[in-house]
Amino acid sequence: MSSGIDVGRKLVCECQHNTAGVDCQECDSFHQDRPWRRGTSEDANECIACKCNGLSSRCYFDSELYNQTGSGGHCLDCSGNTKGPHCEYCLDGFYRRSGEHFCTECSCDLKGSFSTQCNSEGQCECKPGVTGERCD
Repeated sequence: MSSGIDVGRKLVCECQHNTAGVDCQECDSFHQDRPWRRGTSEDANECIACKCNGLSSRCYFDSELYNQTGSGGHCLDCSGNTKGPHCEYCLDGFYRRSGEHFCTECSCDLKGSFSTQCNSEGQCECKPGVTGERCD
């Protein structure tokens, strides 16, 4: 929905409900969680913000994700060493400490551990005879 503003001799839409475009015919750049629908007198069909857990300010509408989950906002450029449609997973080689919003690097010792990935508590998988959180 929109309201009109008379600018000189031309009416210009003033978009509402997180919409954008010359005729308010699309959702704005961060309100892409469901497809745009024209508002009615019963329902404004307001565009909904993407669910990026505060770790991104950019997203796009992903119809496949929407069909699978009912939430179509796919976040871009996740911060805090995160990834995923909602910035909900840690990047490889990182883990999320309990109660923290961002992910911390595992820092596994390459000589003493099997990989650079650790578990959800930061413990690396050590080779036989090697101990310590980082296997060092």
